[in-house]
Amino acid sequence: MSCILVLIRLIVTLNLASLHLCRQDVRAVQKRLNEAQEQIVWVNKEEALYKYPISLFTEVEEIGTAVEPFQRLFQVIFKWQRAEKK
Repeated sequence: MSCILVLIRLIVTLNLASLHLCRQDVRAVQKRLNEAQEQIVWVNKEEALYKYPISLFTEVEEIGTAVEPFQRLFQVIFKWQRAEKK
């Protein structure tokens, strides 16, 4: 069975409330990632000022990459639900 069919079955079985909670969780994670990115910029500026090696913080990028597909999925789901209500 293809991943798309499994995903469609999952979406159909989830109720709207749980989808909304998942969407809120993804948004909260995205907000925290944005805050972390701002802190990384500040830390890197400080490191450059004191001529320290620049830290990469690859974990933040990895988490952002992992969260992005879910964020896009929930956006599509809610757009589809709004279109169905019309």
